[in-house]
Amino acid sequence: MNPDHPNRDGDRTRPNSLRTEYLLTAALLVLLGLNVASAWLPLGRWRLAVNLAIAATQAGLVMAVAMHLRSSRPLLRYLVAAAGVLVALLIGMVLADSLTRQAVPAPW
Repeated sequence: MNPDHPNRDGDRTRPNSLRTEYLLTAALLVLLGLNVASAWLPLGRWRLAVNLAIAATQAGLVMAVAMHLRSSRPLLRYLVAAAGVLVALLIGMVLADSLTRQAVPAPW
């Protein structure tokens, strides 16, 4: 495939270099190690926030590098950003609901 010739969708994306793929894999493995290590740390109520931040970083790396969003059309990037904002809003609402609930003992 010629990198200067547009593909079927009209994008002019170039394949990632082998160095980029290795760096992405190394970064994802480091983040995986952080995620596993956070399970053993006494983070208390912050464990969920830390793991969600690690997962968001992993998803961002995969979208930017592996899915070629860095070199895609701006409209596609805006749509992905809008979807990310919506997911973050939904996660924020779930966290706000679960963190503000009172512990109610079971009736039995």
